[in-house]
Amino acid sequence: MKISVVIPLFNKKQYICRAIESVLAQHIPADEIVVIDDGSTDGSAEEVLKINDSRIRLIQQQNSGEGATRNRGVAESKNDLVAFLDADDEWKPDFLLHIQRIYNNFPNCGAYATAYEIVESDGSKSYPLLKGIPPAPWMGIIPNLFKIMQDGSPFFPSSVAIPKNVYQELKGFPEGITQGADRMMWVRLGVKYPIAFSPSYQVVYHCEAINRVSSAFEPKPATANLIDRMLKDQEIPSVLLEDIKDYSAVLKIQKARLMVLEGHAKLARDLLKSVKQNRKYNYKFLWWYFWSLVPYPFITFIQNLRAERKGSD
Repeated sequence: MKISVVIPLFNKKQYICRAIESVLAQHIPADEIVVIDDGSTDGSAEEVLKINDSRIRLIQQQNSGEGATRNRGVAESKNDLVAFLDADDEWKPDFLLHIQRIYNNFPNCGAYATAYEIVESDGSKSYPLLKGIPPAPWMGIIPNLFKIMQDGSPFFPSSVAIPKNVYQELKGFPEGITQGADRMMWVRLGVKYPIAFSPSYQVVYHCEAINRVSSAFEPKPATANLIDRMLKDQEIPSVLLEDIKDYSAVLKIQKARLMVLEGHAKLARDLLKSVKQNRKYNYKFLWWYFWSLVPYPFITFIQNLRAERKGSD
């Protein structure tokens, strides 16, 4: 099995070599490493050129965004299975070995993934909740994906490999989306295909990069919009309906929470009204609807008080 690795790169000069070296250190070697430099201005491309390995291809383009960059990388890749690695993350040496094992055992899936660990800027580690997934050394099809994702995704782009034909059928990662593009991809994948998974922590998600997360304000989660459209168009299999509706409710409540804490109470209430009938998350709906009615100066007072207490601990 030959695997292409796609690394989207934008102003990650201090991290890109770490990412590439983690690919070169794999016990199962990658066939090619396609680095798409998305208009970096910090010398990131020059760092890539310093690494002497014939498998590395550096392609430079004008800044187009992360989704477009990943899609360009897949289009440029030459193999049937494509693994993704963000420029500020890294793989442990057995990541591709796990992907190969999963693929060999479950060859007809839409994606192959492992669990990951999170490293904060202070070096502390945490692990996503894998509720509903058996512990390692189990590997298999993720049971009830949308129920599991209500507690957080068990994988993320740097821990996923996708067959190129599946990727092209789904038209890749959405472009022009500043928040939630990954979740949109998982929704489209999970509705149409099984996803094979290993709960072994084979990828390191680093949180220290300054341009890791977009701060753009969006009034409604893009993934919830996608789910609403798919429900309207009857694209969701009946067996998934209840769980995907609950997952959409989670996303909307999470967004409403942020709106309340940022002073957008009216927008929060409007969004919360769309989950009013959800029975599973009715308590959370009521909790954040209540806080959306509280004057914002009092909310900021509570936030500042909590920050002071946390700082004194």
